[in-house]
Amino acid sequence: ATILRYPYVYGPHQLVPREWCVIRRILDKRPFIIVADGGLTLGAHGYAGNLARAVLLAIDQPGVSQGQIYNCRDERILTLRQTIEVIAAAMNASIEIVNFPHEIAGPARPMLLREHSYHWMTDISKLKSELGYRDLLPVSKALPKTVEWYLKNPPQRGGEVEKRLTDPFDYELEDRLVAIQRDAVDRMKQAGVEEQKSRPHPYAHPKAPGGARDHRER
Repeated sequence: ATILRYPYVYGPHQLVPREWCVIRRILDKRPFIIVADGGLTLGAHGYAGNLARAVLLAIDQPGVSQGQIYNCRDERILTLRQTIEVIAAAMNASIEIVNFPHEIAGPARPMLLREHSYHWMTDISKLKSELGYRDLLPVSKALPKTVEWYLKNPPQRGGEVEKRLTDPFDYELEDRLVAIQRDAVDRMKQAGVEEQKSRPHPYAHPKAPGGARDHRER
């Protein structure tokens, strides 16, 4: 036997299409989308066609694959933030990405597919070196292709797909959370907590030879 360990699968007909969390908000003309911890989470995922290719490679090379275990995923993995940006670009739209700490980023959790925002990755070097795996379709093309399919085949609002996603699309709650955050930021600025607009480089930048100090007396 050969075991192929699948990651999160995206593409047409996905049972839990996290991409719909973004697509629907853009369709609903939402001005922003909440992400947890900067949207910087990396999670193993693979386009359905790419993962099918991994299966065929194992079948075509039984002498190599028998008795082996292979991790499967796309070669290139996008952060959640990058995923949102690619989806928005595919829809010729823009949406503000608003950052929240994971502890209070409830609306972002359905997109994480986990109860945390830590990275969860797998190593596919064995799949590549032993079976010669390469992406059939890179994520830069596979993700827009997925978006195109869901625009033509949108899940029913409040239907089975959205229930599996556990995304309530509670826009009133999202508006309240962002309003509270922005008010808190304004109050902290008024209290003297100002963002430093530029941070000087720690090393000197003399303009002439001879040990002269630079404009910051370094």
